[in-house]
Amino acid sequence: MRQIEAQLSKNAIKVESGKGKMLAQWQKTGGFDGAIEDFNSLYLNDVRVAENGTKIGKYGDNITINVRPFSSQGSATLEIINDTTKRRIKYRYIE
Repeated sequence: MRQIEAQLSKNAIKVESGKGKMLAQWQKTGGFDGAIEDFNSLYLNDVRVAENGTKIGKYGDNITINVRPFSSQGSATLEIINDTTKRRIKYRYIE
């Protein structure tokens, strides 16, 4: 998970750290196009698209990554989830 965070954190600003299961939240520019570009750069396995348009893929055995055009805050979001510990890292992509 840290390896993915290191790759995606280039040109990102950390806006929040360590609260419960949320390890960190980062902010990047690029909107949904930037989020999709980062998602595709991870070369994930078993990629599928949910009915709501969220793209979901697997990284290794226990990491799930999803990207969606909107979040509760309104921005495109890429989320990394450790399936074992349920800890997560979010990247919010502003226009």
